[in-house]
Amino acid sequence: RAFAAFMVVIHHIEQFKTHYKIPNIWGNSIIRSLGGNAVSVFFVLSGFLISYLLLKEKEKTNTIALKKFYYRRILRIWPLFFILLLIGLLFNFYFGEIELLTKNFLYFLFFIPNFLAAQSIVIPFIAHLWSIGVEEQFYLFWPLIALKTKRKGFLISMLIIIILFLVSRNLLFASSGKTFTLKLLDYTRFDMMAIGGIGAIILTSLNKAANKIKKFITKPYIQLLIIALFICFLANITSLYKIYFLENIVFGSIVVLLLLILVADNSILNLESRFSKVLGDISYGIYMYHSIAIYISIQCLLFIGLDTRSILFQSILYVFSLILSTILAYLSYEYIEKKFLKLKEKFVVVNSKP
Repeated sequence: RAFAAFMVVIHHIEQFKTHYKIPNIWGNSIIRSLGGNAVSVFFVLSGFLISYLLLKEKEKTNTIALKKFYYRRILRIWPLFFILLLIGLLFNFYFGEIELLTKNFLYFLFFIPNFLAAQSIVIPFIAHLWSIGVEEQFYLFWPLIALKTKRKGFLISMLIIIILFLVSRNLLFASSGKTFTLKLLDYTRFDMMAIGGIGAIILTSLNKAANKIKKFITKPYIQLLIIALFICFLANITSLYKIYFLENIVFGSIVVLLLLILVADNSILNLESRFSKVLGDISYGIYMYHSIAIYISIQCLLFIGLDTRSILFQSILYVFSLILSTILAYLSYEYIEKKFLKLKEKFVVVNSKP
């Protein structure tokens, strides 16, 4: 999660630089696609973890406590979401953009800012909240499907969502091009979360097919191949655009394979450490606060009077933005989010760590 959050920070640093007419590399295809790829990682990871929890809960209790599920999600997501919305109101009021936000405030209040993103309406400092809205929409129906279906039915539901989204996008793209509906489907990536869900089914299954998959992908040379493919897609050096959005589906599948490797006992990647745990805990905050951190960093450097074309300016901007994002996220986690996480523990049924 922290890795994906830092990818978003890098993407938006270059985007901010274009706004302030600071020399940038926004035209680089890797940078341009970095934010979208990072969000895809978020969505796959979210689908993976949520599906894992639902499957384990149903296995343990033979049911799913829907109220407890929604209480957990509310206590984790809503406090920071509404804090950012308040900060967004204050910042936009200060910059004279309050009318744009108040006009579209209900989109955020009802967790559908992806509808704004599909209209190319960008509200400074909170535009990235569209992804939180998509996750909240996903949570509305996903536990219901898990509750009402058996493991096989849950898997079929995931496959239907993936195929339905892929076919719908391609039909719309072929007939009308980049319409609002197509853009909305591009932002509303339930299919990426469904891909994560398939990973959770493989992880929790003990049948012969699932065990073969887990055994195969954890062979050292297969692990190396999956890591290499992940880097290739991240570096945007592949091209599968003959079928619209197929590249995202393939990338999501690689991400879920990487997740299965990471949780395996014989993984060649070890991301478990005290430092990585802290970063993982505060990754939600890094994602949420990073726009504010980038803005503050740019303003401070411009105030000092550093030459924007210098390597010193560019280097300090990156370091300061990343560090400030992390500091803001850490303070938020320690003094705000933890209070709600303690309440969340009352509604935990199974441990969230695979």
